[in-house]
Amino acid sequence: MVQNRGFLTRGPIYMDDTQAEGFGIYQNFLVYCDETLTGNGEQTEMVIPSDQKTFDKWLTFMNKTNLDFEQDLWREQRTNPAIRRYLKSRAHS
Repeated sequence: MVQNRGFLTRGPIYMDDTQAEGFGIYQNFLVYCDETLTGNGEQTEMVIPSDQKTFDKWLTFMNKTNLDFEQDLWREQRTNPAIRRYLKSRAHS
């Protein structure tokens, strides 16, 4: 584990630019983010704390994101048969 800006972490996460773009929704949880040169070339280095407060904040964020996604699906299902089939298949599983 690494001490970084007062947060206990498991160590940095390294990813290329494409992966880092997809990681953007987690920006609010980062305590460090920068470009760095690694053995795999230039990559984005990110650190997310692993403390209980951050985990609880992340869990709340994910629950809200999932709820928003499901609400969007239910709104769109009337006009999109693929979404309607998906929702029906989930109801029976």
